[in-house]
Amino acid sequence: MKMKRVFGLMTAAGCALYAASAMGATENVVSNSFEDVAVDASISGQTGWEGYGTVTSATYSASSVGFPTGDAHTKVLAVEGRVTRTATTTASKPATVDMMVQIATPDDALAFPSGTDTAEIQIAVGVETNATLKVYCKDKSGAADWYALGTTPYVVGSWHRVSFTFDYAHNLCQIRVDGEPILTDNGYLTTDTTKMDTAAGSWYTLAKANAGQLASVQVIGSTSIDDLLVRQNTAADATVDSVLPELADKDGTTAAGVPYSWIEQQGITRDTTTAPDGTGMTVIQKYAAGYDVADGKKFGVKTMTMSGTQATITFDSAVLQSGYSYVLATSTDNSSWSETPITISAGEASAGSKTIDLGDAAVKYLKLKVVK
Repeated sequence: MKMKRVFGLMTAAGCALYAASAMGATENVVSNSFEDVAVDASISGQTGWEGYGTVTSATYSASSVGFPTGDAHTKVLAVEGRVTRTATTTASKPATVDMMVQIATPDDALAFPSGTDTAEIQIAVGVETNATLKVYCKDKSGAADWYALGTTPYVVGSWHRVSFTFDYAHNLCQIRVDGEPILTDNGYLTTDTTKMDTAAGSWYTLAKANAGQLASVQVIGSTSIDDLLVRQNTAADATVDSVLPELADKDGTTAAGVPYSWIEQQGITRDTTTAPDGTGMTVIQKYAAGYDVADGKKFGVKTMTMSGTQATITFDSAVLQSGYSYVLATSTDNSSWSETPITISAGEASAGSKTIDLGDAAVKYLKLKVVK
Protein backbone atom coordinates (compact mmCIF):
# COMPACT_ATOMS: atom_id res chain seq x y z
CA MET A 1 0.00 0.00 0.00
CA LYS A 2 1.36 3.43 -0.91
CA MET A 3 1.87 5.89 1.91
CA LYS A 4 -0.71 8.61 2.27
CA ARG A 5 0.93 11.98 2.89
CA VAL A 6 -0.57 13.85 5.80
CA PHE A 7 1.02 16.68 7.74
CA GLY A 8 0.15 18.48 10.94
CA LEU A 9 -1.38 15.61 12.92
CA MET A 10 -2.05 16.72 16.50
CA THR A 11 -2.82 14.14 19.16
CA ALA A 12 -4.46 14.47 22.53
CA ALA A 13 -2.67 14.04 25.82
CA GLY A 14 -2.58 10.76 27.66
CA CYS A 15 -2.90 11.19 31.41
CA ALA A 16 0.37 9.41 32.15
CA LEU A 17 2.39 11.73 29.91
CA TYR A 18 2.10 14.89 31.90
CA ALA A 19 2.76 16.58 35.18
CA ALA A 20 1.30 20.02 35.65
CA SER A 21 3.87 22.72 34.98
CA ALA A 22 4.25 25.83 37.07
CA MET A 23 2.07 28.79 36.15
CA GLY A 24 4.05 31.40 34.27
CA ALA A 25 4.28 33.55 31.17
CA THR A 26 4.28 32.46 27.54
CA GLU A 27 6.92 29.81 26.95
CA ASN A 28 8.30 27.64 24.18
CA VAL A 29 7.50 23.99 24.80
CA VAL A 30 9.30 22.80 21.65
CA SER A 31 11.67 24.66 19.34
CA ASN A 32 13.42 22.74 16.55
CA SER A 33 15.13 24.45 13.60
CA PHE A 34 17.44 21.45 12.86
CA GLU A 35 20.32 23.88 12.24
CA ASP A 36 22.33 22.36 15.10
CA VAL A 37 21.74 18.73 13.97
CA ALA A 38 24.33 16.95 11.83
CA VAL A 39 23.41 16.30 8.21
CA ASP A 40 22.22 12.71 7.62
CA ALA A 41 21.37 12.35 11.31
CA SER A 42 18.34 10.17 12.02
CA ILE A 43 15.57 12.06 13.78
CA SER A 44 14.95 9.10 16.07
CA GLY A 45 18.24 9.91 17.77
CA GLN A 46 17.09 13.42 18.77
CA THR A 47 15.53 14.16 22.14
CA GLY A 48 11.73 14.08 22.01
CA TRP A 49 11.57 12.59 18.51
CA GLU A 50 10.77 9.15 17.21
CA GLY A 51 10.05 7.67 13.81
CA TYR A 52 11.74 7.74 10.44
CA GLY A 53 13.25 10.92 9.10
CA THR A 54 16.68 12.34 8.27
CA VAL A 55 18.11 15.83 8.59
CA THR A 56 19.23 16.96 5.14
CA SER A 57 20.91 19.98 3.61
CA ALA A 58 18.34 22.11 1.83
CA THR A 59 17.55 25.72 1.13
CA TYR A 60 14.11 27.04 0.34
CA SER A 61 12.42 30.36 -0.09
CA ALA A 62 8.98 31.72 0.56
CA SER A 63 7.87 35.25 -0.22
CA SER A 64 4.70 35.13 1.83
CA VAL A 65 3.97 37.40 4.76
CA GLY A 66 3.93 34.44 7.10
CA PHE A 67 7.49 33.31 6.39
CA PRO A 68 9.59 33.22 9.58
CA THR A 69 12.97 34.93 9.74
CA GLY A 70 16.05 34.63 11.92
CA ASP A 71 17.50 31.26 10.84
CA ALA A 72 19.70 30.44 7.87
CA HIS A 73 17.26 27.67 6.84
CA THR A 74 20.00 25.45 5.44
CA LYS A 75 18.78 22.19 6.99
CA VAL A 76 15.37 20.53 7.03
CA LEU A 77 13.87 17.29 8.26
CA ALA A 78 13.03 14.90 5.40
CA VAL A 79 10.17 12.68 6.60
CA GLU A 80 10.36 9.07 5.51
CA GLY A 81 7.03 7.60 6.56
CA ARG A 82 6.26 9.06 9.97
CA VAL A 83 7.90 11.22 12.62
CA THR A 84 6.45 12.18 16.00
CA ARG A 85 7.53 15.00 18.29
CA THR A 86 6.36 14.83 21.89
CA ALA A 87 5.10 18.22 23.11
CA THR A 88 4.36 18.45 26.83
CA THR A 89 1.72 21.12 27.40
CA THR A 90 -0.40 22.11 30.37
CA ALA A 91 -4.09 21.26 30.27
CA SER A 92 -6.68 23.91 29.36
CA LYS A 93 -4.12 26.58 28.42
CA PRO A 94 -3.86 28.08 24.90
CA ALA A 95 -1.06 26.88 22.64
CA THR A 96 0.30 27.30 19.11
CA VAL A 97 2.00 24.76 16.83
CA ASP A 98 3.94 26.45 14.05
CA MET A 99 6.07 24.90 11.28
CA MET A 100 7.23 25.13 7.69
CA VAL A 101 5.94 22.29 5.49
CA GLN A 102 6.76 21.27 1.94
CA ILE A 103 3.70 20.39 -0.14
CA ALA A 104 3.58 16.73 -1.20
CA THR A 105 0.53 15.07 -2.72
CA PRO A 106 -0.75 11.53 -2.03
CA ASP A 107 -0.88 8.80 -4.63
CA ASP A 108 -4.48 8.04 -3.67
CA ALA A 109 -7.30 10.04 -2.07
CA LEU A 110 -6.26 11.65 1.22
CA ALA A 111 -6.73 9.28 4.15
CA PHE A 112 -4.95 8.22 7.31
CA PRO A 113 -2.63 5.21 6.99
CA SER A 114 -4.10 1.90 8.02
CA GLY A 115 -3.99 1.43 11.78
CA THR A 116 -4.01 5.14 12.67
CA ASP A 117 -5.82 5.70 15.97
CA THR A 118 -8.17 8.51 14.91
CA ALA A 119 -9.72 8.58 18.40
CA GLU A 120 -6.59 10.37 19.64
CA ILE A 121 -6.38 12.93 16.82
CA GLN A 122 -7.33 16.47 17.77
CA ILE A 123 -6.84 18.00 14.33
CA ALA A 124 -4.92 17.26 11.13
CA VAL A 125 -4.18 18.97 7.83
CA GLY A 126 -3.40 17.07 4.65
CA VAL A 127 -2.86 17.59 0.94
CA GLU A 128 -5.36 16.06 -1.50
CA THR A 129 -4.37 14.58 -4.87
CA ASN A 130 -5.29 17.87 -6.57
CA ALA A 131 -2.86 19.76 -4.26
CA THR A 132 -5.60 21.44 -2.24
CA LEU A 133 -5.60 21.31 1.55
CA LYS A 134 -8.06 19.51 3.79
CA VAL A 135 -8.53 19.56 7.55
CA TYR A 136 -9.62 16.65 9.73
CA CYS A 137 -11.87 18.10 12.44
CA LYS A 138 -15.49 18.19 13.61
CA ASP A 139 -18.15 20.14 11.79
CA LYS A 140 -21.07 21.94 13.44
CA SER A 141 -22.99 18.69 13.79
CA GLY A 142 -20.12 17.04 15.67
CA ALA A 143 -19.12 14.65 12.87
CA ALA A 144 -15.36 14.18 12.42
CA ASP A 145 -14.14 14.01 8.81
CA TRP A 146 -11.94 15.69 6.20
CA TYR A 147 -13.15 19.13 5.05
CA ALA A 148 -11.72 21.26 2.25
CA LEU A 149 -9.71 24.36 3.14
CA GLY A 150 -10.72 26.42 0.16
CA THR A 151 -10.25 25.42 -3.47
CA THR A 152 -6.87 26.97 -4.32
CA PRO A 153 -4.30 24.32 -5.31
CA TYR A 154 -0.76 24.63 -3.99
CA VAL A 155 2.42 24.15 -6.01
CA VAL A 156 3.77 20.68 -5.30
CA GLY A 157 7.21 21.02 -3.74
CA SER A 158 6.59 24.56 -2.50
CA TRP A 159 7.12 25.52 1.14
CA HIS A 160 4.39 27.03 3.29
CA ARG A 161 4.09 28.05 6.88
CA VAL A 162 1.30 26.21 8.69
CA SER A 163 0.19 27.39 12.14
CA PHE A 164 -2.32 25.87 14.56
CA THR A 165 -3.61 27.99 17.46
CA PHE A 166 -5.46 25.97 20.10
CA ASP A 167 -8.16 27.45 22.30
CA TYR A 168 -8.57 24.55 24.68
CA ALA A 169 -11.08 26.46 26.79
CA HIS A 170 -13.56 26.11 23.88
CA ASN A 171 -12.20 22.93 22.23
CA LEU A 172 -11.30 24.89 19.08
CA CYS A 173 -8.32 25.39 16.77
CA GLN A 174 -7.47 28.03 14.18
CA ILE A 175 -5.33 27.11 11.16
CA ARG A 176 -3.22 29.63 9.29
CA VAL A 177 -1.34 29.08 6.06
CA ASP A 178 1.34 31.67 5.32
CA GLY A 179 -0.04 33.85 8.08
CA GLU A 180 -3.64 34.01 6.87
CA PRO A 181 -6.43 32.21 8.77
CA ILE A 182 -8.17 29.57 6.66
CA LEU A 183 -11.91 30.25 6.67
CA THR A 184 -14.59 27.57 6.44
CA ASP A 185 -18.33 27.13 6.77
CA ASN A 186 -17.58 24.37 9.27
CA GLY A 187 -15.91 26.71 11.73
CA TYR A 188 -16.59 29.48 14.22
CA LEU A 189 -15.88 33.10 13.45
CA THR A 190 -14.35 33.53 16.89
CA THR A 191 -13.81 31.47 20.02
CA ASP A 192 -17.16 32.74 21.27
CA THR A 193 -19.25 29.60 20.81
CA THR A 194 -22.47 31.60 20.55
CA LYS A 195 -21.27 32.32 16.99
CA MET A 196 -21.32 28.65 16.07
CA ASP A 197 -23.84 29.15 13.25
CA THR A 198 -21.82 31.92 11.62
CA ALA A 199 -20.59 30.95 8.15
CA ALA A 200 -17.03 31.49 6.93
CA GLY A 201 -15.46 31.03 10.34
CA SER A 202 -11.79 30.61 11.16
CA TRP A 203 -12.04 28.31 14.22
CA TYR A 204 -12.41 24.55 13.82
CA THR A 205 -13.87 22.14 16.37
CA LEU A 206 -11.28 19.63 17.54
CA ALA A 207 -12.03 16.08 16.44
CA LYS A 208 -11.31 14.54 19.85
CA ALA A 209 -14.03 15.19 22.41
CA ASN A 210 -12.89 17.19 25.45
CA ALA A 211 -9.36 17.64 24.13
CA GLY A 212 -7.63 19.67 26.80
CA GLN A 213 -3.97 19.66 25.89
CA LEU A 214 -1.44 18.62 23.28
CA ALA A 215 0.50 15.34 23.40
CA SER A 216 2.41 15.28 20.13
CA VAL A 217 2.87 16.61 16.62
CA GLN A 218 3.09 13.98 13.88
CA VAL A 219 4.04 14.27 10.24
CA ILE A 220 3.14 11.34 8.01
CA GLY A 221 4.28 10.58 4.47
CA SER A 222 7.07 11.75 2.16
CA THR A 223 7.62 15.44 2.72
CA SER A 224 9.93 17.81 4.61
CA ILE A 225 9.40 20.15 7.55
CA ASP A 226 11.39 22.87 9.28
CA ASP A 227 11.21 25.32 12.18
CA LEU A 228 8.79 23.41 14.39
CA LEU A 229 7.70 25.57 17.32
CA VAL A 230 5.17 24.85 20.07
CA ARG A 231 4.30 27.81 22.28
CA GLN A 232 2.00 27.92 25.29
CA ASN A 233 0.86 30.44 27.87
CA THR A 234 0.35 28.83 31.27
CA ALA A 235 -0.46 32.04 33.14
CA ALA A 236 -3.66 32.12 35.18
CA ASP A 237 -5.11 34.79 32.85
CA ALA A 238 -3.74 33.24 29.64
CA THR A 239 -5.62 34.15 26.44
CA VAL A 240 -5.43 32.88 22.88
CA ASP A 241 -4.12 36.26 21.74
CA SER A 242 -0.93 35.68 23.72
CA VAL A 243 0.09 32.65 21.64
CA LEU A 244 -0.87 33.79 18.13
CA PRO A 245 1.93 32.97 15.66
CA GLU A 246 4.41 35.78 15.22
CA LEU A 247 4.61 36.88 11.59
CA ALA A 248 7.51 38.36 9.68
CA ASP A 249 5.50 41.02 7.86
CA LYS A 250 7.11 42.07 4.61
CA ASP A 251 4.42 44.39 3.29
CA GLY A 252 4.09 47.06 5.95
CA THR A 253 2.05 47.03 9.15
CA THR A 254 -1.51 47.81 8.02
CA ALA A 255 -4.09 46.68 5.47
CA ALA A 256 -6.10 49.67 4.20
CA GLY A 257 -5.32 51.43 7.47
CA VAL A 258 -6.28 48.49 9.70
CA PRO A 259 -3.30 47.33 11.82
CA TYR A 260 -2.09 43.78 11.21
CA SER A 261 -1.94 43.28 14.98
CA TRP A 262 -5.70 43.95 15.27
CA ILE A 263 -6.43 41.68 12.30
CA GLU A 264 -4.42 38.91 13.98
CA GLN A 265 -6.41 39.22 17.19
CA GLN A 266 -9.70 39.11 15.27
CA GLY A 267 -8.72 35.90 13.45
CA ILE A 268 -9.59 37.17 9.97
CA THR A 269 -7.76 37.52 6.66
CA ARG A 270 -6.27 40.77 5.46
CA ASP A 271 -9.10 41.30 2.98
CA THR A 272 -10.57 44.24 4.88
CA THR A 273 -13.44 44.79 2.44
CA THR A 274 -15.31 41.70 3.62
CA ALA A 275 -18.24 41.75 6.06
CA PRO A 276 -17.64 38.55 8.06
CA ASP A 277 -20.42 38.54 10.66
CA GLY A 278 -23.42 39.18 8.45
CA THR A 279 -24.14 42.70 9.70
CA GLY A 280 -23.06 44.42 6.49
CA MET A 281 -20.18 46.20 8.23
CA THR A 282 -16.83 45.63 6.57
CA VAL A 283 -13.66 44.92 8.51
CA ILE A 284 -12.55 48.51 7.88
CA GLN A 285 -15.81 49.84 9.30
CA LYS A 286 -15.66 47.54 12.32
CA TYR A 287 -12.17 48.76 13.14
CA ALA A 288 -13.14 52.40 12.66
CA ALA A 289 -16.11 51.89 14.96
CA GLY A 290 -14.02 50.29 17.68
CA TYR A 291 -16.03 47.06 17.41
CA ASP A 292 -14.89 43.43 17.39
CA VAL A 293 -15.43 41.82 13.99
CA ALA A 294 -17.88 39.18 15.26
CA ASP A 295 -19.85 41.26 17.76
CA GLY A 296 -22.96 41.45 15.56
CA LYS A 297 -23.18 45.24 15.87
CA LYS A 298 -24.47 47.37 13.02
CA PHE A 299 -24.54 51.02 12.17
CA GLY A 300 -27.47 52.40 14.13
CA VAL A 301 -29.21 55.42 15.51
CA LYS A 302 -28.63 56.32 19.15
CA THR A 303 -31.45 58.83 19.68
CA MET A 304 -34.25 60.49 17.70
CA THR A 305 -36.32 63.59 18.33
CA MET A 306 -39.28 64.72 16.20
CA SER A 307 -40.62 68.19 15.60
CA GLY A 308 -43.36 68.13 12.99
CA THR A 309 -41.83 66.48 9.95
CA GLN A 310 -38.29 67.23 11.12
CA ALA A 311 -36.28 64.35 12.63
CA THR A 312 -32.96 64.83 14.38
CA ILE A 313 -30.94 61.67 14.70
CA THR A 314 -27.78 61.23 16.71
CA PHE A 315 -25.24 58.49 16.31
CA ASP A 316 -21.79 57.44 17.41
CA SER A 317 -19.42 59.73 15.52
CA ALA A 318 -16.74 57.01 15.59
CA VAL A 319 -19.02 54.70 13.59
CA LEU A 320 -20.17 56.94 10.78
CA GLN A 321 -17.31 57.71 8.44
CA SER A 322 -17.39 60.25 5.62
CA GLY A 323 -17.03 58.81 2.14
CA TYR A 324 -19.76 56.18 2.51
CA SER A 325 -23.38 56.21 1.35
CA TYR A 326 -26.25 55.93 3.82
CA VAL A 327 -29.85 54.80 3.70
CA LEU A 328 -32.48 56.01 6.17
CA ALA A 329 -35.24 53.46 6.80
CA THR A 330 -38.46 54.89 8.27
CA SER A 331 -41.62 53.27 9.64
CA THR A 332 -44.82 54.32 11.35
CA ASP A 333 -45.50 50.92 12.96
CA ASN A 334 -42.12 49.09 13.11
CA SER A 335 -43.34 46.45 10.63
CA SER A 336 -43.15 47.94 7.13
CA TRP A 337 -40.24 50.18 6.20
CA SER A 338 -39.45 52.73 3.51
CA GLU A 339 -35.85 53.42 2.53
CA THR A 340 -34.44 56.75 1.34
CA PRO A 341 -30.78 57.44 0.42
CA ILE A 342 -29.30 60.29 2.46
CA THR A 343 -25.99 62.10 2.63
CA ILE A 344 -24.04 62.66 5.83
CA SER A 345 -21.39 65.30 5.48
CA ALA A 346 -18.00 65.13 7.13
CA GLY A 347 -19.10 67.82 9.57
CA GLU A 348 -22.29 65.93 10.48
CA ALA A 349 -20.32 62.71 10.92
CA SER A 350 -17.90 64.46 13.22
CA ALA A 351 -20.74 66.04 15.22
CA GLY A 352 -22.68 62.80 15.40
CA SER A 353 -25.96 64.49 14.48
CA LYS A 354 -28.13 65.13 11.43
CA THR A 355 -31.55 66.76 10.95
CA ILE A 356 -33.76 65.53 8.09
CA ASP A 357 -37.15 66.65 6.79
CA LEU A 358 -39.11 63.39 6.52
CA GLY A 359 -42.22 64.94 5.03
CA ASP A 360 -44.34 62.73 7.29
CA ALA A 361 -45.16 63.57 10.91
CA ALA A 362 -46.46 60.02 11.52
CA VAL A 363 -42.97 58.45 11.37
CA LYS A 364 -41.99 56.98 14.73
CA TYR A 365 -39.15 54.58 13.92
CA LEU A 366 -35.82 55.15 12.21
CA LYS A 367 -32.91 52.92 11.19
CA LEU A 368 -29.67 54.09 9.62
CA LYS A 369 -27.75 51.72 7.33
CA VAL A 370 -24.43 52.12 5.59
CA VAL A 371 -23.84 51.17 1.94
CA LYS A 372 -20.27 50.54 0.78
